[in-house]
Amino acid sequence: MTQMLDINGILVTQLGDRIPCKLVDVNDKGYLVIYALDPVEINSRLQLMTNSPRINSVIKVTSSDNSGDSYVLEALPEEPIENIRAKIVEGKIKDIIDH
Repeated sequence: MTQMLDINGILVTQLGDRIPCKLVDVNDKGYLVIYALDPVEINSRLQLMTNSPRINSVIKVTSSDNSGDSYVLEALPEEPIENIRAKIVEGKIKDIIDH
């Protein structure tokens, strides 16, 4: 069983548009699962930016499904997935220590 993440961020398009999003999972296949408020084209290259944990990675969208009030994206990051997982764990530890 995986724990659902709840990491707020933005997706920045190549035109500089900002789309609010939430990173909710890093699945076993190495894909990021992201909820976005606006539609995103498959094969789009976007920049995923979050504050806590600090993630700043270029991603390529591999699937996009409308789920009512948001869009569920699967995307592959350009940086190794292990780096993103490490940042998430580091952020959770920091949150525990700070609270």
